[in-house]
Amino acid sequence: MGKKELKTNELFFSKLSERKWNENDLSDVTWALCETNKKFKKLFLDFCFNIDTPEMEIFKRETQSHDSRPDFYGLDIEKKEWILEIKINDKKNLHFEQYRNEFPNAECAFIANYDATSLCNKNLKFSITTWKDFIEYLSKNVYDDPLIIGYIKYLKKLIGFLEVKNMNLNNVNSLPDFNVILEKVIHEFSEKKLEFNNYKNSFSEEKFGRYVDYKNKKGKIISFWIGIYFCNPENKYSCLCLEIKKENIKNHLKEGEYYYPPELDNEEAYFSVKDNSWDILFSKKPEIEKQKEIIYNFINEILENT
Repeated sequence: MGKKELKTNELFFSKLSERKWNENDLSDVTWALCETNKKFKKLFLDFCFNIDTPEMEIFKRETQSHDSRPDFYGLDIEKKEWILEIKINDKKNLHFEQYRNEFPNAECAFIANYDATSLCNKNLKFSITTWKDFIEYLSKNVYDDPLIIGYIKYLKKLIGFLEVKNMNLNNVNSLPDFNVILEKVIHEFSEKKLEFNNYKNSFSEEKFGRYVDYKNKKGKIISFWIGIYFCNPENKYSCLCLEIKKENIKNHLKEGEYYYPPELDNEEAYFSVKDNSWDILFSKKPEIEKQKEIIYNFINEILENT
C-alpha cells in the first residue's frame, strides 16, 4: 500500500464523515464495507459477538420482522440467526427485550459509543461492546488495508474518538487541543444538529473559541459563542464561557449544575463554568474524558433553557 493511496482513502472517509454522520449513515457505511471486504466483515462480527463467527449465508441491513427492524440481520449456513444493533449516543431506543422476544434463538449483539452493560438485563444474553474498543481492536489487527484504515478515520470522527493526551487550559499550548475536543463535543449533538459558524471572528486578544449555530425546540436558528476567556485584571484566572443573545434564554434563569447565573448586559447573556468543573478543566493533571464530559454538559444544560 503506497502512502498516496492511504492518504486518498483517509481523505475520502474524512470528507464522508462531514456529510454522513448519523447512526443510519454509520450502519450503511459499515455494512457496505462488510459486503466488499471479507477481512473487515470477519473482524467486525467476531468483535461484536465476541466469538468466532461462521460464514453468513444472508447478511442484510434493517431486515423487517413484525415490529422489529434490527440494524444488521445475519443467517449462517446452519440457519442460525444473528442480530446486531448499532448506536452512537442514543440511549432511548435500545430494543433489547423486543429483539430477544422476536428472535429468541438468535445470537444478539449491541455496539455503541457508551458501555450499555448496565442497561441490558443479563438474562437477555446480548454481547455488548463499544466503538472505542472496536477502533483499538481494528488498529491492532489491520496494518495494510487502505479501506479499513480509512474506515477507522471515519469512525473516529463520528464517535468523537479522543486522541488528545492532555489538556491544561492554563497553558496556551493547549488551545489547539481544546479546539479538537470542542469539535468532538459539538459533533455529539446529533439531535440538535449543531454546526460551527466559521463566518464570524471567534477569537481576540482576550478570548479563544468558536461560534456555533443550532436549531432550538421551536425551530429557530440560534448562534452562540463557546470558548476560553483569558486572565485579565478583573479576573484572577481564565474561564470557560458561553455567550448567547439574551432574547434566546428563558427569563429569570437561575444557576445550573454546571454554570453560574448568567451575567447580562443590554443584548448578551454570559455563562461561566462553576468552580468544581473549572478545577477539572484547568487541572495540571487533566482527565480528558472528564473534561470532554464537562464541556458537553455545560453546553447542553444552557441550550435546554433556550
